[in-house]
Amino acid sequence: MDTVKNLNVSRRTFLTVLGAGSMTVLGLSGCSAWTERRPNEDLVRLAAEYQKILDSNNLNRFQKPFLDAQVDELTSEWNRVCGTDSEGNPPARCTDTAPIEDVDVPAEFTVADLQHDLIEVASGVEKDDQAAIDNGLLIGLAAALGGITKAPQHTELLELAPASVTAEIQDVYNGVHGAIFGSGLAIAEDDGTHAQLLRDTATALRGLRNAIAEAAKQQGVQLDTPPAGFTFEQAPTDVLEFMHEQTHSVVSALRYAAAHAEAGEDIRFAATWCCCIALNEIDLERAQQRNPLKTTVRG
Repeated sequence: MDTVKNLNVSRRTFLTVLGAGSMTVLGLSGCSAWTERRPNEDLVRLAAEYQKILDSNNLNRFQKPFLDAQVDELTSEWNRVCGTDSEGNPPARCTDTAPIEDVDVPAEFTVADLQHDLIEVASGVEKDDQAAIDNGLLIGLAAALGGITKAPQHTELLELAPASVTAEIQDVYNGVHGAIFGSGLAIAEDDGTHAQLLRDTATALRGLRNAIAEAAKQQGVQLDTPPAGFTFEQAPTDVLEFMHEQTHSVVSALRYAAAHAEAGEDIRFAATWCCCIALNEIDLERAQQRNPLKTTVRG
């Protein structure tokens, strides 16, 4: 077998490398920690799914480089997890090339499906595994995919609930109240040009707030009582940028909550809502004539 000498493998090499084979392991690791390090089956599947999307004819001139950049992020994480030997080379079994076509990806596979699988894999990471991949990265990649797919919508998350209202989710709850208050200020300052966009953002934020409040009620968790009013140093002059900042803070808090949660249900709850609120962040960027596909990892 030939060992790949260069750690900075290309996107195509990475996608091929991940097809080198898989074995049953617990959690998500770039390589197994047994006698021979081998690619984890979840990473092999994700790589095949990325390749399926990249090989499709449904990408425009902005979407393909965006997905290429996402694969580069996975490549860097792959190299970090697999490590190197004394000569700086990665383990051979993590870099031997093999076709990923062996992985069966449905012909109708979509970007929304890829986003869903990133969340599912992130939700299964064993936090006590030192070789585990950074699930926060997978969540950030999933959230950024909202630049291509309009999923998930907040109306689809009515049945989603965390196993426990963690301290991080409580922090999200406190922060989202400020963002909702800020949306009221933005709507008041707007001349009506962006009224629908601002209302849609506020509606999604309220959906998140209500979901956390309902979960806390079911679990008997006492949430902090929001103050009678929030104050900002000054009224927003640029309502789009103001609301972008508010929304981004919620997206970041959700990604943090997901990355630091222990239970799979808690990770899934925060990660899915992270992707949902990221859609509003993306819409606000487009309204400012900014290209959201320049952001490879969100939150």
